Amino acid sequence: MGLGIDIGASSIKAVRLERKGAELRVTGVVKLATAEVPDEDYNVDAGAASALAQNLAGAGIRARNAAVGVSGKDLILRYVEVPPVPPWRLKMIMEFEVGEMATRAGGDVSSNFRLLDLPPNKAGNQIVLVALAKNAYLEKRIEVLGGARIGTGDLIPASLALFQAFLLQGAPPPGETTLLVDIGARNTEMAIQRDGVLLFSRNVSSGGNLFTRSVSEAMRIPFPEAERLKCKEGSVSRAGALKMTSPGAEAAHEALVGTVGQFAALIRSSVQFCKSQTKNEELKLDRIVLSGGGSRLRGLKESLSSTFRIPVDVLPPFGNLPVVADDPEQAEKISESPRDMSVALGLAACALLGVSALPLLPERVRRRREFAERKVFLVGAGAAAAGFLALGIVAGVHNKAVAKDFQKQVDKQIDASNKIKNGIGEIKAGMTRTREVLELVQAETSAPGRFLRVLAWIQKNMPDNLWLQGVELRRETENTIRKGDASAVVTGWAEKSVADPTKALTEFLYKMQKTLPEDVHTVKMEQPKEKDGKLAFVFTVRLMPAPVEPKGGKEGEGTEEGSLRRR
Repeated sequence: MGLGIDIGASSIKAVRLERKGAELRVTGVVKLATAEVPDEDYNVDAGAASALAQNLAGAGIRARNAAVGVSGKDLILRYVEVPPVPPWRLKMIMEFEVGEMATRAGGDVSSNFRLLDLPPNKAGNQIVLVALAKNAYLEKRIEVLGGARIGTGDLIPASLALFQAFLLQGAPPPGETTLLVDIGARNTEMAIQRDGVLLFSRNVSSGGNLFTRSVSEAMRIPFPEAERLKCKEGSVSRAGALKMTSPGAEAAHEALVGTVGQFAALIRSSVQFCKSQTKNEELKLDRIVLSGGGSRLRGLKESLSSTFRIPVDVLPPFGNLPVVADDPEQAEKISESPRDMSVALGLAACALLGVSALPLLPERVRRRREFAERKVFLVGAGAAAAGFLALGIVAGVHNKAVAKDFQKQVDKQIDASNKIKNGIGEIKAGMTRTREVLELVQAETSAPGRFLRVLAWIQKNMPDNLWLQGVELRRETENTIRKGDASAVVTGWAEKSVADPTKALTEFLYKMQKTLPEDVHTVKMEQPKEKDGKLAFVFTVRLMPAPVEPKGGKEGEGTEEGSLRRR
């Protein structure tokens, strides 16, 4: 059984998913409204825990733990481009990247990363998805679960849960690039997929409240009243506007129409962000699929379809999954659940199927879980040992002579097995050491190895008045440079408030030229450009070519042109 809980700004949704054979079934649903609280309180009503416990009990839902969604301004999702490297080297790179992101986030954070299942981009590099969330935010979610007497499963970015919910609807059309958009009250989750593979996911701190606020301001009415009007009569279509009977309905309609334009611009910027982050400028959407409470706004689907000129559909709450409940009333309630259950459904699928969806856990929770898992293993091992001991005693009492003879034979077999095992262990250890040496040699004589040394130097020596935006490994293809050689391109900016930022850049360039590792051939700086009140800079660090050796010939003989080969 898998339980997913989506804690939103104004409601909590829970879905229980169970498996019977190869079939998945929805067997329980809970939705309860909560008082909306300010952002700094991490979107959770003080009475949410007890209310959740009561509603779960009323629906007959019991679970040891649950997967919970993570969203909002305290969640950061970023994409990092890395060269193809062994897993241990990838971990080193990501530790550096996460450290930089955590420093900018300015707080105690938990993090995780995932190498996306995508082919290398044009530069031959891979794309890694990195997630960070503030621990104060995560702890508040854990507190709600504890108050509802539910253990902490995984804390999962809601946009990844949305992607899992989409996959439960069945295989997507081959070759289709689909944008998934779940519109909550305060946040919008987005994910882009093609052929069942995740290309991109993002959280935007803007949702249905954006529309409500526009109505409130246009009609000069309190926010709660504007929310009721939006849900009851609000429409962005002309036909729907004619049916609005409230005073000032025309002003409300115009406000909603204008806000749809803002929301469409938000979607466009997210798609553009996907292109830049994943280095996929050829990305083109074929369809948009909406979900979430905000998607119920009348005319929104048609308006977005007209704006983007592609089909826009609505994600069914549970798709083709059967709904099963012992209580007919509960079954009817599940079947009639609104479309804002998608994230909770995706979380339940992650919990049930063990999907690796980039879980985020505070250090104390992660250590406690590891300890519990070790404890379970030790208890099981102890029970098994006790069982074998009891069987041995019974056998000995039954026939002591036979048992002693059998024990001698077993001891001989164990000794022989241990000798074989030790020999195999020594061979494996030797192979492991050889592999590690080969990987180290390969890394040290390859562009990624040299690139990482430059990265480490920049991390250590970057002045406080300069901000690093990115470091990219580029392989040269020009005829004037040997194909396969590489450069590290360092980008960033200097604040205009810094006294003489040009001088600060020149001094850093001089320091790079004098003290960078010996792997560096040359360092050049492009003319700094002023952008958005900052002075943007680009340094190109050309790495030394890989060593070469003569191909054929005797020692001491020269080599003809074109006869060099890389080691």
